[in-house]
Amino acid sequence: VCSFVLTPPPLMWSELNNPGKQKKKFSSFFKSLVIELDKELYGPDNHLVEWHRMPTTQETDGFQVKRPGDVNVKCTLLFMLDHQPPQYKLDPRLARLLGVHTQTRASIMQALWLYIKNNKLQDCHEKESLAVKKTACYDIDVEVDDPLKSQMNNFLSSTTNQQEIAALEMKIHETIEYINQLKTERDFMLSFSNNPQDFIQDWLKSQSRDLKLMTDVTGNPEEERRTEFYQAPWVPEAVSRYVFSKVQQRRQELEQVLGIRLT
Repeated sequence: VCSFVLTPPPLMWSELNNPGKQKKKFSSFFKSLVIELDKELYGPDNHLVEWHRMPTTQETDGFQVKRPGDVNVKCTLLFMLDHQPPQYKLDPRLARLLGVHTQTRASIMQALWLYIKNNKLQDCHEKESLAVKKTACYDIDVEVDDPLKSQMNNFLSSTTNQQEIAALEMKIHETIEYINQLKTERDFMLSFSNNPQDFIQDWLKSQSRDLKLMTDVTGNPEEERRTEFYQAPWVPEAVSRYVFSKVQQRRQELEQVLGIRLT
């Protein structure tokens, strides 16, 4: 069995010659004590021994720790002194500046005040402020409550708002359909204005194909493929009448689409 014993040193000669002086217990000098043993020997759950001061702690003159084993074990001892009043360790940069490593709050503030006074760092007009030669600005991200979060939740959970949203979505859909319709009409009129002759010819061909599909009239392909069919006396007049009727029909359609009367 391996054991570790922590005890205070023997009394000094001055303490022996002063028996009336009250002797403080060894544990009264510490706030906490941690003994760290070899983790490979004792495992991750049994390699730490901790003692922390509590309001009901009974002072003692020593600590004894026992663990099973028959070999020498390296251990690390961590002591936290119980300073009264509490002492604070300064940042190395501030410690070099003030010449203080660890001290009470009052002593640190006094050393800081002496440094400010000796180096004349106070503002000439406002003594409570310090004249800082160099300034720095830092951004710190902090989490805050979104003031609009509750309003958004109420808006999304409201039935009235849902109906309003549905109405707006329907209006948007109708507007998009109307825009597409206007674009189709614009493309139609733009093609007509760029080349009216080719446009009418292409349009008549398209209408003729659609008419044959709708009426199931296929014509007489054998006669229509011969040039003599188009040299008959009635062809010029028929073509003129046909073109005129189609132009008039298309004109009426354009008037209805544009809502105007062409002259």
